[in-house]
Amino acid sequence: MGWMGEMQHLIHVLNVVGADKDEEGSFLIYNGGIHSFLGLGEEVTINDESEYSIGGKKASVAGLMNSTSYGFRGVTVIS
Repeated sequence: MGWMGEMQHLIHVLNVVGADKDEEGSFLIYNGGIHSFLGLGEEVTINDESEYSIGGKKASVAGLMNSTSYGFRGVTVIS
């Protein structure tokens, strides 16, 4: 299942776990990405296929965020 919440929370969690970044300092996100919720503010949605990596090993972004107290867990994201 996906996740919906604030971009600042997502960035914080990815920093805490040490997610991989590209040369420009952006997090490496694979398979689906992160989408602005209706184009409003800082709310984002993540589908269950989106992945991040640590040392090249990929894992679910939604799974990571669903394990925190941030945002709305287990939402269905249609992208």
